[in-house]
Amino acid sequence: MNRWKGLFKKEWLLMNGWFYATMIATVLLAFIFPVLATLYLDTSSNLLSEGFIFLAPIWLILNVFIPTIILMVSLGKESRRPDIWLHSPASVFQLFSAKLFFSMMTGAVNFLISLILITALFSFRIQPIQFVFDNHTQDFWILFLSVMFFASIMLLFIGLFFHVLYLVLLPYTKKFTTAITFGILILFVWLEKIVTALPVYQKTSTFGKFWSVSESRFHLVEDATYFRVDESFLYVGEILLSVTFAGILFVVASVLFEKKVRL
Repeated sequence: MNRWKGLFKKEWLLMNGWFYATMIATVLLAFIFPVLATLYLDTSSNLLSEGFIFLAPIWLILNVFIPTIILMVSLGKESRRPDIWLHSPASVFQLFSAKLFFSMMTGAVNFLISLILITALFSFRIQPIQFVFDNHTQDFWILFLSVMFFASIMLLFIGLFFHVLYLVLLPYTKKFTTAITFGILILFVWLEKIVTALPVYQKTSTFGKFWSVSESRFHLVEDATYFRVDESFLYVGEILLSVTFAGILFVVASVLFEKKVRL
């Protein structure tokens, strides 16, 4: 436990600035900027959430990629003094696990902040000033953000794998390494689409529905504009398959790093 605490403390000292920076960005995109846009660009609106629509794509992309960004920055900082990091008594599994955990924690905190702020945005009315809490709105955002957080974790493990693959190829492919790694990524995405389209995968991934949101509607601009959710589910099968795939990527990346890079 002392080793794990030490690794996490080191990660915090290395990346706490980025941790706070991501939270500030999330607060700005999920609340401050939407409120300012609503109040100063369209004073006729009665909903603070209207300004969020214009910033939603930027906010979503940022939050989905935050764990991967944190991991890549952390690994980049370690590469400045690899002799110190790689000569740690901790195994490569522990070194990577500490960084993955910190990255996931950072992502989780930002998604939690987003859930609180966005729920407040969609619940607050300007005239008359009131707070109208809607369970359907909350259920939608909880499910939506849960799915997005899960997607961000999958991107995190994929990012780790391709970072290690890049390091493994670098001594052999030199200046062509970036292009080759990108080409392998395209092949990876192509194979992923083929595998997920297989009937056996579809059957397994849709096993064990345990959370759904259906027939949910919430308004963005009075009665004219709204989101409608007809069917949205989470499945045990899909989560198990994704966790298994992430575990395989983690093990392969760790073994490759240990045998080809760390040595």
